[in-house]
Amino acid sequence: MPYHYVTERKKDFHICTSCFSLTDLTKKSSQRCKCEPAADFYSWDPGCNFLLCIGCARVVNGGESRFSWLACSNCRITNEFIEKKSNGSLPFFRHSIGNGYGIKLASNGADLATIANQVSDLFKLQRNLANWSDLLARQLFETVAEWQKRQFIHTAEWEHKLPSSLLASAISLQGFMGE
Repeated sequence: MPYHYVTERKKDFHICTSCFSLTDLTKKSSQRCKCEPAADFYSWDPGCNFLLCIGCARVVNGGESRFSWLACSNCRITNEFIEKKSNGSLPFFRHSIGNGYGIKLASNGADLATIANQVSDLFKLQRNLANWSDLLARQLFETVAEWQKRQFIHTAEWEHKLPSSLLASAISLQGFMGE
């Protein structure tokens, strides 16, 4: 069974420069990048690993819980502004409940179909954000000349060299939304 790696993530996690997802080079946890075969752990839940922020790709987010954030605090603040401006927000919480979707026990027929379609759309949008994050991570990686021949970048080094900020979040989310 994997050890509790929340507190160890800076020491153990690296960003793969092929797929721009996180991996644990020590193989002590279930964290694997997209290039690697999945870890075979008894308690492993593939939906509950760490990842780069799906908004700006500058900070490690996610975690072991289904109730964790997929975006950094700066992207969440920017998302609050987007919500006020456009009357909608981006799904930055891992679980549908945190994004405002829940199924009432009394739901039936058409209500259930509507909710199911909304949740399906929510997860499609999260996948699009994750794809955006991968593209953005590649672009950020290419701005750091000394990293170009490296296969892995330490997450602490990534976050130090490419710090999160409200401006970076705003620019990234504007790019995602095509503005």
